[in-house]
Amino acid sequence: MLAYAAHPSEIICVPGASAGVGEAIALEFARQGSHLMLCGRDKTRLDLVVDQCRHAATSDIKVCSTVGDITSELVQRSIIDSTVTQLGCIDVLVNNAGVVSQGDYSLSREEYQRVMTTNLESILFLTQLAIPHLRTSKGNIVNISSIVSLRQSHNVMAYTLSKAALDSYTRALAMNLASQGIRVNSVNPGSVRSLIYKRGEQALGDNEYAKLLRMAVYIHFFAASKFSSGSEISCQYARVMDSNSCCSVRSQFGWIWPVGEPM
Repeated sequence: MLAYAAHPSEIICVPGASAGVGEAIALEFARQGSHLMLCGRDKTRLDLVVDQCRHAATSDIKVCSTVGDITSELVQRSIIDSTVTQLGCIDVLVNNAGVVSQGDYSLSREEYQRVMTTNLESILFLTQLAIPHLRTSKGNIVNISSIVSLRQSHNVMAYTLSKAALDSYTRALAMNLASQGIRVNSVNPGSVRSLIYKRGEQALGDNEYAKLLRMAVYIHFFAASKFSSGSEISCQYARVMDSNSCCSVRSQFGWIWPVGEPM
């Protein structure tokens, strides 16, 4: 059961909503009566999630979408402008878009730039655009990080760097925005069953993905010795949006860092 319930008609913007964690977050808040702006590159998958949210809702909600690459400045501006134009404001920004990457210290410049541009730079600049609207609504920012920023894992150098940097950005931004009534938090889940592992240049095949799922019982950063599902942990994301949440909480799925309680 959720520790936090969204206020009816709350406006929530979710980049990276076409699968996995983003999809689960969108469905959970649709059930709670929130209006949604969902964003992603895969139009077919995104349209499917939009339909699922509309069917999951128990009240009359608006579910809008923006298709595009989150690393594009034009797409970032479109996400924020479309949210405000179509839904009226922004109450919550859930920075969920990201990519995974395999590789050790010898990773290429191109791979480093690809991961950092998606997992850090796009969040920084999308958030910049959202802050004026969140200041008006006294809203929330939730950055989706990873447990690998706290417990290092083998052969994911660029991904680990990007998530560690995101944690530092979250803490710094929380201090800057707390006095303005904007709460900024980070959620650090363990691995989640998601299409993210089966996309991009380093996409895993079905056999490789099945092997990865089996490996969970042997690797120390998989809480409960398994991959979690997005639906299992959607309540953890909602938890940090609760204005009464002001301390770090250990979860079976990773760590939650509520660090942005307004002063």
